[in-house]
Amino acid sequence: MKGYLNYTKKEHSYIAASLFLLVMLGCAFAEYVSVSTAHPEHVISKKFNVGIVLSSEVNDLYSWQAVVTFNPNVLLVLEVENGGILSPNSLTFDSSNLSSDSRQLEPGDSLFIASYDDVELGKLVLAETKIGDVSGTSGSGALATITFGVFGHGSYDVQLLDALLYDSNLNLITQLSLTTPAEIS
Repeated sequence: MKGYLNYTKKEHSYIAASLFLLVMLGCAFAEYVSVSTAHPEHVISKKFNVGIVLSSEVNDLYSWQAVVTFNPNVLLVLEVENGGILSPNSLTFDSSNLSSDSRQLEPGDSLFIASYDDVELGKLVLAETKIGDVSGTSGSGALATITFGVFGHGSYDVQLLDALLYDSNLNLITQLSLTTPAEIS
């Protein structure tokens, strides 16, 4: 009986090791095997721009962040452009294109971030900050412009959520507003 129990434990350990090896091999080769479902290309019928703009003149603008929501069954984000208010020398980091940029940022330059991680869910996250121990920028204008393409039918419903501006001491200074064309044709 004792020999049978030992044999069973050994047999179980071989089975467990084999299963573990199969799972590991499956994970290792999963990136080489892809199952794709056919998604027809979106046919863009219209394009329009939405601007994230300062609602008033600001002093000492050091950084900002905003979340833009939209209907992903109707709209597609085609392009996001930095408004360039914080610095004429800005490095853009785009989460949909993770290629590295070899430029060095100097104090006073800015880093603009566009996160496309949740764009399929209708959410675009944008942020920009100055680099270094410098004062912020004063002025007004567009912080970013988003170009949308219309490919479906329904409500466009573009909204600005969680929009915040900070000064060089990281104090909240004012809210942002969203501008859309009066009529999207």
